[in-house]
Amino acid sequence: SFELGGDNSESNMWLIPKDIAAQDDKVENYLGRALSNGMITGKQATEYEMRYKKQADAKFIDQRTKDLFSSVGSGMTFDDIKNLVK
Repeated sequence: SFELGGDNSESNMWLIPKDIAAQDDKVENYLGRALSNGMITGKQATEYEMRYKKQADAKFIDQRTKDLFSSVGSGMTFDDIKNLVK
């Protein structure tokens, strides 16, 4: 995500419905603020974002992205993230 230092290259993007994208933005903004405030590390922010998207965006991602997600742990919800970032 842009909030965590990502870029707008094709390899960093995939199409999802606007309502899903809006929820993703909330998670990305939350993680960006937590990172800026020193509550989590960059590595944690990236891991949490990937695990969230692995679950939330699963039906919209292509094989290339599924391969990327295979290296992260199980999926997470936004509530799971909020419980970890305190």
